[in-house]
Amino acid sequence: MTSPPIDDATAAEMRRIDNSSACAISPVKIALGYKGPLLNKDDGTYTTWARDFENELIMNGLWEYAFDPPLRPHEVYEPRANRNWAHNDRLTCAFIATGVASSERQFISKEGAKACWLAIRSRHEGSGPVQQVRLLQEALSTKCSLDKPLTETIDSIFEKIDRAFAVGKVSSDTLKCIACLSSLSDKAFAHARSNISRDIAAATGDKPYKSTDIRRYLENEQTLINGDKADATGATAFAAKPQSNRRTELICSKCLERGRPAKGHTKEWCILEGGGQEGKTLDESRAARHAHYNARRNKTAKHTASKEMPHQSQPTLLPKRAVNQSSQG
Repeated sequence: MTSPPIDDATAAEMRRIDNSSACAISPVKIALGYKGPLLNKDDGTYTTWARDFENELIMNGLWEYAFDPPLRPHEVYEPRANRNWAHNDRLTCAFIATGVASSERQFISKEGAKACWLAIRSRHEGSGPVQQVRLLQEALSTKCSLDKPLTETIDSIFEKIDRAFAVGKVSSDTLKCIACLSSLSDKAFAHARSNISRDIAAATGDKPYKSTDIRRYLENEQTLINGDKADATGATAFAAKPQSNRRTELICSKCLERGRPAKGHTKEWCILEGGGQEGKTLDESRAARHAHYNARRNKTAKHTASKEMPHQSQPTLLPKRAVNQSSQG
C-alpha cells in the first residue's frame, strides 16, 4: 500500500520537529539489566518467566516495541526519529535475548522486537502439558537419601510441583501420561519409554501427544513382544532336541542394546533397524528363519544317511589258474 503524498509545507514541518527536542521518537537507554532466571524450554517455566520479564520491559521503557510497536517514522522527512525507532527496536530484541538461555537464542526472530517475542511465545506455550508431565514425573520419582538433607529433597519436590501447576491446569490426561511413563520403568521397556518421552517432547499445542497416543504405541509394542515370545518358545523347543554345535540360548545384540526383549532370536533374524530382516514383518522373518533351519536340517539328514548306508562288497576275482585248480579238486 502506497502512503499518500506529503506536500512541501508538511514535509518542512516534519523536518523541523525531527531536528528539535520534540522529536517523535527518543532513544531508549537500559536502566536495569535483567538478572532473573534464564528461559529454557526444558525447565517448563515460561508462564512465570513471561510475566516477570514483561515487567522488566516496562521498567526499561521497551514494552511497546515487544507488544504494540509505535508507527515507524518517515525515513525521508523524519530521519532522526526513524533511526531512534530502529535503535529502540534492536535494543528490545537484544534485551529479550539476555533473558533466555543460549540454546534458545537460535529461535529468536530477527524481524523485529514484536516478532521476536511472538516466536518465543509460540515455541513455549504449546509445550505446557509436556513440561507438566516431565516435572510431575520428576517430583514423584525423587527419593530421599541419607547422603542429602531430607528437607532439601522435599523442597526440590515442592518446587517441581509448583512449577508444573504454574504452567497451567493439570488435566487427567496429564496424570495418565505420567502414570504410563512410570509404569515403564523396567529396563526391558527402556526403548519404549525413550520413544514415548521423545514424542511427548515433540508435541505442540496444535498437535498434542495424549495418553491415547501412548496406548496406541504400546499396542504395537505388545505385538513385537508377543512375536518375541513365540520365537523364544519355538527356539527353546528346537534347542531341547539333542543337537551338536547348537546354542541353547539365542540373544539378539541389536535388541539388547536398545533395551528390548532380546532372547529367542539373533541379530540375523531381527526386524529392527540394522537387523538381518530389517523392514520385514515378524511373520516374514519367522518364515525365513524356519525355511533356513528346515533346509539345514534336511541337508544334515541327507549327509547322515549317506554315511550310514552299507557299502556293497565287490566279488573277489581269482587268477585263472587258481580257478582251474579249484574246479579240478
